[in-house]
Amino acid sequence: MNWRYAAQRVIAKVEQDCKGVSYGAFKRALFNAYPFGQRSLHPYKIWCDEQRKALARHPESPSNTTDGLPLFGGKE
Repeated sequence: MNWRYAAQRVIAKVEQDCKGVSYGAFKRALFNAYPFGQRSLHPYKIWCDEQRKALARHPESPSNTTDGLPLFGGKE
């Protein structure tokens, strides 16, 4: 079994089912959809990696906002 492929399939289904929901609701849905049993070891690490990517794609993701960030990252 390819853990990453299995995680991507489950996450794609969650993304499809949760179109238009808030970031928090989407995050909860991903948490509840974990398919590999115990949350430990290699399968869980793969799941967390794929979950992180999915959360970054959400329109309300904190990583999508640039409010308050300096233009060039230097000191003024």
